[in-house]
Amino acid sequence: MRHGKSEPDPTLAHATRDEITVCEPSRRFDQRIWCGFEIYTSLIKSTAEEARYLYDIYTSLSCKSPGAVGLTDGLAIVDLSTPFEAGQLRRKCQREHLFPVTLAETILRTRVQDAEASVASDKRHILNSIAGAQDLDEQPLENHENYERVNHLLRGRFAVGVWRAAVDARNYALCQKLSAALCESGLDEIKFELAECGRLTHHMGCFTPALCGNIEVRA
Repeated sequence: MRHGKSEPDPTLAHATRDEITVCEPSRRFDQRIWCGFEIYTSLIKSTAEEARYLYDIYTSLSCKSPGAVGLTDGLAIVDLSTPFEAGQLRRKCQREHLFPVTLAETILRTRVQDAEASVASDKRHILNSIAGAQDLDEQPLENHENYERVNHLLRGRFAVGVWRAAVDARNYALCQKLSAALCESGLDEIKFELAECGRLTHHMGCFTPALCGNIEVRA
């Protein structure tokens, strides 16, 4: 869903090229094939065409705390209340800390090739488009490197957003899974806000393997 032409909402829009996936806490994240196509368009295709879209994941809060919370691709307007980058990252961390980590397991299992479609031809066309097939009507491949690029990049983007919350919750098993997702993601830069993270030391063993390749970490 593109919303760059709508009125700016400080908790949502922060660029003119922006794709948002809205996931319901009670449903599988990877249920719709069109969601997979939006992810591919935002994270891979737009980058190759040098017209990169930003990609955000939003969900609703609990009934006790009505509203929405999102993992944004970079800073949102509401994060810019301070002119200093460290403060902006802290504000982003505080905002994203409300994202329910219960969605982590389903997102970390996401496979675009397993998504569903109400119309069979939609899934066939989308998978062939992601795989770069010339004939969109042919039977799509069961597996393709571009499918995995989408899967790994999505998991990595999500891991960046919820890793600090998993540490604070002392969820060591989830931290390991998030770190593995980061390692496979292909991301060349990740930014964490680690101030006052007293439990970080206990989780560095599963965090450091994720810092492979050309990754710049700013604490």
